[in-house]
Amino acid sequence: MPGTRVFADMLGTDFYCKAEPVEKECPNYDGGIGPEIDSRTGELSCRKCFIVFGNSNATDDEIHDDDAIDAENSEAVELNFTPEAEKLIQWTPEQAQREEMRNIIAREASKINNTDQEFAVYMVDNQYDIIAEVIKLTDANAPGFEGGRNRLPKILSVTAHYMKRLPFGDAMRIMRIKSSSINKRKTILDNLYRTDIGNPMAMNINDIGQQLGISSVIISKAIEEWEKTRPTNSQAKILAQAAAWLYLQAKQAKYNITKAEFDKIPNLSRSALNMAIKSYQNLPQS
Repeated sequence: MPGTRVFADMLGTDFYCKAEPVEKECPNYDGGIGPEIDSRTGELSCRKCFIVFGNSNATDDEIHDDDAIDAENSEAVELNFTPEAEKLIQWTPEQAQREEMRNIIAREASKINNTDQEFAVYMVDNQYDIIAEVIKLTDANAPGFEGGRNRLPKILSVTAHYMKRLPFGDAMRIMRIKSSSINKRKTILDNLYRTDIGNPMAMNINDIGQQLGISSVIISKAIEEWEKTRPTNSQAKILAQAAAWLYLQAKQAKYNITKAEFDKIPNLSRSALNMAIKSYQNLPQS
């Protein structure tokens, strides 16, 4: 009927007569030699008229094997993904020191736990105070604590000072540490913080230095030198002797301090201080 369709508008464009043959899209419609597949593009086309019927390639919607896709892309994904826990942590210098010393304490405590458990447990339980003291002494360049090296002897020396004993000999051998490297540092700390009634001079030097904010290095050195020489003084008051000795040791170390600053010390007169200073200065030089 398409050729004799006089009233197309009335019948509609999609109308066809069942008595007439259906228009075929190509000569192969009813079973010719079959379509041809283009191996490059995957298109299905008629071998005679070259009409394209469709495409033989599967679309993304037709692919259901997600595991296969994941397997193909896993390498690329792994290269670009950094787990949260593995991201580089930016430490400040002090944080890096603390972390290094925490690791040292954990490592060495595990080594000597069966040999000197008391020392190992004390070191772990008090690690934050021990590390803080090591950092303070290092920053002040206290004798034996200069620089950022020899962390282990410094840690053990502070621990020994707090515990009032050295690690057992077997424990030191396990840690490959000589007792002398710990003992000399411990002695400095013992002198620096000594407050026992049997050594009032060291106690007063330390108290005066702390009140005036004098460097712990100067205080430690003053106590150490006094212990070595035990100088006499004509001034009877021990407070004046201690202040005078600390003043002279500070000046010798080129530490910036004046006599006027000692006026802050309760019960210390300027005249007693001057007499004690003069007495020390008049001692025969060895």
